[in-house]
Amino acid sequence: MDKFLRGAGLKIGFFIILIMPWIVLAQSVEDVRIQGLRALEESTIREYIELKPGDDFSPEIISSDIKRIYQSGLVDDVKVDKEKVAGKPDAVIVTYIITERWMVGSVKFQGNKKISEDDLKPIVNIQEHSIFNPTLLSDAKDKIEKEYEKKGMFLTRVYPRVDEVKEGVVDIIFEIEEYKKPAVSKVSFYGNEKLKERELRKVMQTKQAWYLFTASKYDEDILSQDLYRLYGFCLDRGFLEAKIQAPVAYLDQDPERVSVSVFMEEGEQYRVAQIRIQGDLVAPEEELRKGLLLKEGEFYSESKVRRDIQYLSDFYSNLGYHLVSVDRDLQLDYRLRLVYVTYTISKGSKIYLDRIEVKGNEQTIDTVLRRELAVKEGYLYSDAQARRSQERLMRTGYFESVELFDRPGDAPDRMGLEIGVKEAKSGTLMAGAGYSSLEMFVFNLEYRQQNFLGRGWNFSAMLRSSTLAQDYSIQFDDPYFLDSDWHLGISAYSYKSILYYFDQERMGGSITGGRKIPHTEFSYFYLTYSYAISNLENFSESSQIYRLQPQDSPTSSMTFTFKRNALNNYLDPTRGTYFSSSLQYAGGLLGGENDFTKSVSQIQYYQPVPLPKLNHYVSFRGQFGYLWRPDDSDLLITERFFLGRTNGLRGYEAGAVSPVFIEDDGSESRIGGNKMMALSVDYIIPLADTGFKLALFYDIGNVYNDNEEIDFANTKQDWGVGLRWASPMGPLRFELGFPINPDKNDEPQVFNFGFGTGY
Repeated sequence: MDKFLRGAGLKIGFFIILIMPWIVLAQSVEDVRIQGLRALEESTIREYIELKPGDDFSPEIISSDIKRIYQSGLVDDVKVDKEKVAGKPDAVIVTYIITERWMVGSVKFQGNKKISEDDLKPIVNIQEHSIFNPTLLSDAKDKIEKEYEKKGMFLTRVYPRVDEVKEGVVDIIFEIEEYKKPAVSKVSFYGNEKLKERELRKVMQTKQAWYLFTASKYDEDILSQDLYRLYGFCLDRGFLEAKIQAPVAYLDQDPERVSVSVFMEEGEQYRVAQIRIQGDLVAPEEELRKGLLLKEGEFYSESKVRRDIQYLSDFYSNLGYHLVSVDRDLQLDYRLRLVYVTYTISKGSKIYLDRIEVKGNEQTIDTVLRRELAVKEGYLYSDAQARRSQERLMRTGYFESVELFDRPGDAPDRMGLEIGVKEAKSGTLMAGAGYSSLEMFVFNLEYRQQNFLGRGWNFSAMLRSSTLAQDYSIQFDDPYFLDSDWHLGISAYSYKSILYYFDQERMGGSITGGRKIPHTEFSYFYLTYSYAISNLENFSESSQIYRLQPQDSPTSSMTFTFKRNALNNYLDPTRGTYFSSSLQYAGGLLGGENDFTKSVSQIQYYQPVPLPKLNHYVSFRGQFGYLWRPDDSDLLITERFFLGRTNGLRGYEAGAVSPVFIEDDGSESRIGGNKMMALSVDYIIPLADTGFKLALFYDIGNVYNDNEEIDFANTKQDWGVGLRWASPMGPLRFELGFPINPDKNDEPQVFNFGFGTGY
């Protein structure tokens, strides 16, 4: 019996163990709760929980829930707690206890000056409001330092920091210790046999230190561009198989210096054996070949080939073949080191200009733009003429930018042209004040508009007042009078020139007519009639020569002027040439009391300095004058030449450069000369995008008397500095010059400045 009971007991116990999970599963879930959240929303976690109130309690479902929550990457730990509900033995409450990961509140950078925060954020690849992953910090640090290396700042160090700003939220701060770019101490080449290192270095924008000259700062982007420059240089010398590896930089022992090595293979140098032009020929091949720069027998040059392709394209475009394509093919003879060049031309169909649409001209009327265009509606379209139109519009100075866009036409052989312009500030209202040892306090007010009323008229009015004088002038010019090719100009003035030894007063007016010389692009002629009355005033009582000058002396004259203006911008030129020469005849049949003939010539030349990215340029200016008068006429001091200040030789006072007359008491009176020569050179340095320009200048010249010849050994010289600024208030400019070989009576130039509002 005992044995039976023991056996039955074991069976009952075993049965209870078997049915226990079913008893547990039979429990009902009264509620599902979530605890431990700090930054995460409860709804975010519930998206990963399958267990719901009313479900049977299931360890398998709970296990799956825990796995899904972990896999979300949002938490560090998950625990589940079960508690019974009072009064409900079959009901339980299930609680998911969450340990969150930190959330990233913001990503910040400190100490970065050379690379902006906007450029650094994409590099670190850590998003704000994302889950913080500590393993990303080291990778982000390496990426930032690598970016600085690209900029040449090799020793820059980055220190990541994590700050908890509130419970569960951290800010990531990258503290950056920038180290300035090292200078390039040396650029070395390896593998070059025929090309000299000196020639290769000239091609590169990256420059090594040379004696007193400052080296370039290391910049990986510029060095990458140098790679293409070097390759192009090799192609220009006929090395068609040249290979150049990416430059390698090494830090020197001095951490502020870096050496750059360039490894290359020149290959063989190829000469041009033959040049052929084939395809759709609109002229005999020999005629087309005459315009090619590349010649048979010389070393191959890639730049010449590119210009030849442009020449052939322009040749066809000028005939209306706007869609012309020119392909180049090179065949190499490796044994003889020869290259055969073939240009294949596909002319396409002729294209006519259907319509021209102008956009962006809010002030300037369409007529002012269209009269500058070399392309016309209804005519064959020419790329060269379109570029010429763009250049002519820019030269007016009315526009900051001019862009051309092709537009579809109404037929396959038609096209439209859209001209987009951005208008420049062509007007100024100028106020200036200064102090001069001659005039004491000076006030100047000037209004000048190069595009008056948007019609291309030039209008200016000036009022100048000082302790000693009041001047005014008004001038109007219409370069296309009544929409014709003729120019009309009218002016009236009254001014007093305060020179060093006397004042010169002149009052009068003029009328000018002229036009562009037909079949030319930049050349004009003008004929001006003027009438003026002049006097000498405020001279020393002891000066006999000044007292002998006629008072209220009228001059009636006619002036013929030739002008060629090929500047890239009439208002602020940086490239091009300007030449003018005038011949003035006074008296005789024209009346007046003064008889003379005066010739004045001026030439200006602007040339950018070939230094990449600097935008420096040089300007040269030359002035020459000659005055002829009858032997029995008055000296005509008011018509003679004087130099000083802005009128040439900026290191001398106005009128100080002049021949002198020795008075009876031994004093000197400056009387001007009948011959004048002045040369100037300015080196202009735009200061980034500030609108400022620094000018360094040198002047040389002199004025010569009737009995003297122009003598370059007998000159005055000066140098100086200037600052020019296109400010929001208007143009501002001043210059300070210093004489190099002054006489005892010469004085340095006074300080002058002006300011105004441009619009």
